[in-house]
Amino acid sequence: MGQRRQNRKSLGLAKLTPSTLPMILKRPRLFRLLDKARRRPITWLTAPAGSGKTTLVASYLKARRLPVLWYRLDESDADPSSFFHYLATAAKALSPRRRMLLAALTPEYFLGLPTYARRFFAQLWDYISLPRVLVLDNYHDVPTTSPLHGLLQVGLSELPEKVWTIVLSREEPPDQMVSLEVARTLSWVKADALRLTPRETQQLAKLQRLKNGPSRNSRWVTQIHAITQG
Repeated sequence: MGQRRQNRKSLGLAKLTPSTLPMILKRPRLFRLLDKARRRPITWLTAPAGSGKTTLVASYLKARRLPVLWYRLDESDADPSSFFHYLATAAKALSPRRRMLLAALTPEYFLGLPTYARRFFAQLWDYISLPRVLVLDNYHDVPTTSPLHGLLQVGLSELPEKVWTIVLSREEPPDQMVSLEVARTLSWVKADALRLTPRETQQLAKLQRLKNGPSRNSRWVTQIHAITQG
């Protein structure tokens, strides 16, 4: 029992801890893009693995000094009970002295899950200090068959003015989120926006030289940029 509790605690820490930032390439162009995206309450950022989604958002929030509630999704969140438990845990970490009012998702709520989700998120925003950015990282890890997609659509459709949600995913918004696009509450940043410009590729190569010593010349870097298309 003790080992199971320890494993659950370790899992929770991993899910609720923002990524640490190494020496990274600063990308003012993308910062301006996110500044513009903030005009809508939800930003959905889609790009393949290794494209720098998490690093971009973490560095942006740090540069803009925006308070964040960071949640890293995984397959365990296919069960909405797990998702709401750990999200409540994250909220408690932000306001440890306040009395927790967020009800656990117990069986008596199963026949009214949308009502529970709506009430949970309303209480969540009352519980934590605002303004606040909610980051849902690795959204693609939630199975397509999970009821969580629909419950998040319910919760995100009624965001207060001082909450901005950023969803990071390798995939486009699921069908359950279409209504948010139609209502123009969701802005979608696609993979092409994250591609490096030729200048950014040169800057990245220079940064790598600072970290690892001499590297190839600028002509070689230009060729690599052309081959990889940024």
